[in-house]
Amino acid sequence: MSPSATTTPSAAAMPVRTHSPLKTILLAGFAGGLGDILYAFTVWGIRGVSPVRIAQSIAGGWLGRDAAVAGGLATATLGMVSHFGICIVAAALYYQVATRWRFLVERPYVSAFVFGIGMYIAMVYVIVPLSAAPGGFPRFGWNMAVALFPHIFLVGIPFALITRRELRAGS
Repeated sequence: MSPSATTTPSAAAMPVRTHSPLKTILLAGFAGGLGDILYAFTVWGIRGVSPVRIAQSIAGGWLGRDAAVAGGLATATLGMVSHFGICIVAAALYYQVATRWRFLVERPYVSAFVFGIGMYIAMVYVIVPLSAAPGGFPRFGWNMAVALFPHIFLVGIPFALITRRELRAGS
């Protein structure tokens, strides 16, 4: 037996943590999506808007406002599936970039801040204008700052921390 064999624990004795990109992406997407939608339910709920109507407004991106509202719970379900689908795609994008740019793993809070702003810009200036949802571009000001909060803190930070945990464990 070689000296290194006696000082190194066997592979069978070492704990093994499986690294699953899909699990990481789904967990990050769900966590970020949940934080974002609960924020929307709270902020808009204070103004008297129901969670069903919020989900229908998300479906309005596919169907237009009138069709989304007329669709009842079916379009609310479409809105929720769409919301979490968008978050999972964004988490996949974050994960893929983090595997190439170690900065995202090493500095998760800075990365979450930048990614959250980028996600907000993409949603407001690209995705929503290309959808069937009504509305124009938001003006700069307090409303924009309030809208940035969930993208940075409730979406970006879960993406960053979950991705960091898994990529560190897998290396």
